[in-house]
Amino acid sequence: MNLTTIDQNPIIHSFLSIPSHKQLLEQAIYYPTEPNKQKLNQAFQLFFLEARFTSYIASLIHFSAINYDKKNRLYKDRHQLIIDHSENKDHTYTSRIPADTDTYHFAERNLQQVITEKKMYEAIQQLTDREQRILCYLYIYEMTEKEISSQLQVTQQAISKTKRLAIKKLQTYLHCPS
Repeated sequence: MNLTTIDQNPIIHSFLSIPSHKQLLEQAIYYPTEPNKQKLNQAFQLFFLEARFTSYIASLIHFSAINYDKKNRLYKDRHQLIIDHSENKDHTYTSRIPADTDTYHFAERNLQQVITEKKMYEAIQQLTDREQRILCYLYIYEMTEKEISSQLQVTQQAISKTKRLAIKKLQTYLHCPS
């Protein structure tokens, strides 16, 4: 095994990237005494053990996360909420849902309550109420454009256009020097 083959090995390359390990190798090459060789071997064995242990822990975490996700999905698939069935035959879960389910009920929150940066707050103030409301629905309540259009009783294209113009206004305001 020549020196170029050794340097191409990733574990040896990372071992030698540590200055103290490189110094041990140089001592073992220039002064090939038994204690120098043993020091180099011990350092490499410890480094290799740590590398294998780190690799083992990383793969253990990876596969544990996969198994957790599988179990979680299996649980959700097996224990789905069936709204129109109840153990109590007198009423169903649907009887507990308000009749006006077509509208969204939110705690009063708007963009001004969420924004903490002064320049962004000032930029939001430059928008119309409609633009603010649409951005609020999109980014705070995470509604889709389709949901917002049915909520506001306008077309989805109108929501998309208003969103695009509002974002353009924000970008213009935030990029202009003040």
